[in-house]
Amino acid sequence: MQHTKITPHGIGRHEGRPRLLIVEPDRLTRWSTAEYMHDAFDISVADSAPAARRLIDTNQFDALVISEDLPLQGSDTIEEYARRRNPGIRTVRTVTRIADPDFAIGDIVLIEKPFDLSALARALTA
Repeated sequence: MQHTKITPHGIGRHEGRPRLLIVEPDRLTRWSTAEYMHDAFDISVADSAPAARRLIDTNQFDALVISEDLPLQGSDTIEEYARRRNPGIRTVRTVTRIADPDFAIGDIVLIEKPFDLSALARALTA
């Protein structure tokens, strides 16, 4: 199996492909999510809200996967910041616990951890 090196600057840059920002403090979750999605998206990753903010400042993203595990309501802050840059951004939040594992609030889809990567892919491309 071939593995792709993932850096904060992203992988798989191709003109015209949708851009995905993954904001996840857990290294394994960040890696596995990026690895699974790199065929469909140009991927950028961040392990914290400040790192995500820097990427949003210099890139336009079409989709955002953001962990609720970020400290100090970091997921809310980053999502709002990303929406100011692109009001149509597709957002999926990964959460530790919810009653309904595929619950949506407005444009925000919540997926409970540990999540099936194919469910995440469906949520991003719906």
